[in-house]
Amino acid sequence: MSNDYTINKYNGNLLTTVTSGTANTTVTSLTLIGKNYTGYGAFLNENFVYLLENFANTSAPSTPLPGQIWYDSGNNVPKIYTTSSTWKNIGSATAQGSAPTGANQGDLWYDTVNKQLNGYNGSSWDLVGPDYTVGQTLSGQKIETITDTLSGTHVAVVIYGATNKIAIYSADAEYTPNPAITGFTTIKPGLNLNSTLGAKVADADLLDGLDSTQFMRSDTNTSTSGNLSVTNSAASTSSSTGALKVTVGGAGIAGNIYAGGNIVATGNLSGTNVAGTLTTAAQPNVTSLGTLTGLTVSSTISGNINGNAGTATALQTARQINGVSFNGTADITVTAAAGTLTGTTLNATVVNSSLTSLGTLSSLVVSGTSTSGNLALTAGNIATTAGNLTLAPVAGSNVQITANANITSSTDTASLTTGALVVAGGVAVGGKLRANLGLYTDSLYYANGTPYSTSSGTVNSGTATQLAYYVSSGTAVSETGTALTFNSATSTLNVTKMAANVGYCPTLTLTDSSTIAWNTANGQVAKVTLAGNRTVAAPTNLLDGAFYNLMVVQDGTGSRTLSWNSVFKWIGGSAPDLSTTAGAIDFFSFRSDGTYLYEQGRAQEVA
Repeated sequence: MSNDYTINKYNGNLLTTVTSGTANTTVTSLTLIGKNYTGYGAFLNENFVYLLENFANTSAPSTPLPGQIWYDSGNNVPKIYTTSSTWKNIGSATAQGSAPTGANQGDLWYDTVNKQLNGYNGSSWDLVGPDYTVGQTLSGQKIETITDTLSGTHVAVVIYGATNKIAIYSADAEYTPNPAITGFTTIKPGLNLNSTLGAKVADADLLDGLDSTQFMRSDTNTSTSGNLSVTNSAASTSSSTGALKVTVGGAGIAGNIYAGGNIVATGNLSGTNVAGTLTTAAQPNVTSLGTLTGLTVSSTISGNINGNAGTATALQTARQINGVSFNGTADITVTAAAGTLTGTTLNATVVNSSLTSLGTLSSLVVSGTSTSGNLALTAGNIATTAGNLTLAPVAGSNVQITANANITSSTDTASLTTGALVVAGGVAVGGKLRANLGLYTDSLYYANGTPYSTSSGTVNSGTATQLAYYVSSGTAVSETGTALTFNSATSTLNVTKMAANVGYCPTLTLTDSSTIAWNTANGQVAKVTLAGNRTVAAPTNLLDGAFYNLMVVQDGTGSRTLSWNSVFKWIGGSAPDLSTTAGAIDFFSFRSDGTYLYEQGRAQEVA
């Protein structure tokens, strides 16, 4: 119609046609007014206001056009709508936890999770800095100014690893840092390594102007073509003292040993040939000469001669052994009297005995296995200090305990193979079985081996949404609303009604204080009423994948502020401002990865 408006974009392309007498609010963020529309003045003035404030709001304007500017009042950032249908920050980096979409070359993004600045190269994001994430802490190279004890300053390159100073490069003359730096008593020209970390140079061509091959090693075989002189004058008094010490392994010397003093050996002095003559008249310290192929004695031998007489056939004087005469000419058999058996240990060759009793033993250590006979204990204890005590009777026999068997271990069971008592083959209990805590079982049967039943001997399967079960006495459970009531011998439990209540989480009221604590193990849904400006501490007992909700209420005064711990991660990168009206309620929803709480949504000024 001739009275309709045709609205074109700046590039001349048709935007829309506004019918006479109507106002269009669906094509752009402004109201497009047709001819002869009653009350057009309010819409016209509002359009001017919207343009003046650039659609200032915490949420983006609806139906934006490319090139439109919006002031994001929630993050205090102006943004422009692009042809890729995204809002891009103007004059500042986009701050959020994930890489922005629809980026253009030269755009900046501040990663709020890793605390790093990135630049878009046209196809991907390049890291600007820092090189380390917030989780890695300070790592890498930094240029720092270090003050010495004389108040002088020195520019140095400091290498960090997880906030620890590993090395310092300096071009200045040696100085002592003030304040002191742990691991760096003084700083010399060149590379300085942290002494407390055990840092070492992995490889070097020269050390003090000398090639590495010119040094003797201590970790492997080494040699020198020159003389090895020890200038220490300490005198040796033992195998572990003196100017030259060989701690273990001894010393192998191919040449002569010349000693200006005495040679003292606490062990044997041996050699293929011992040359020279023992010149003293007596050698009181010679106690053994080994095996002599021959010995000529020109005078009387005094003292005792020990060993075997190769040609002797009899003792000069016969002696008695347990009443049996013995002169060495023949073997004898001696029956030992029981009263004459002495000593503390039976010979290892004794493998059998006719002993039937050993009297009273204060202790008994058995390193092998007892495979036969009975072990009866009428009083006292059987204790093992190491290893296992295994009771393995033959087939058809039992291990019987007629008194109490007390197990003092406090190990709690976590499976069928752990706990204070582990029985692989099951337990038959003739009396009562009492458990102080829970009783865990795959199946529960009565003593006759069949499940309890009032009629057929089988458990009723119930319906598709019900669980059937029985009770041994009294009456079974029925449903009345959300309550369960005992009413008959058999009954069913409605699974659908149970599932309807699974998603319910009661609200946990947090204590209002300067620092608000939230133990999520006590409730995933919480509320707090602010009576002053507060701080929310890092919640405890967070679970990976769990959802958490917090309701923040202003007291009768209102305008209370709230600071958040860094574990809270916000949409847009910044914590929101609370509603200020007295009694106002703000809702915040989060999802956790076990460490951080990531905002999922918010609803503010709901009351």
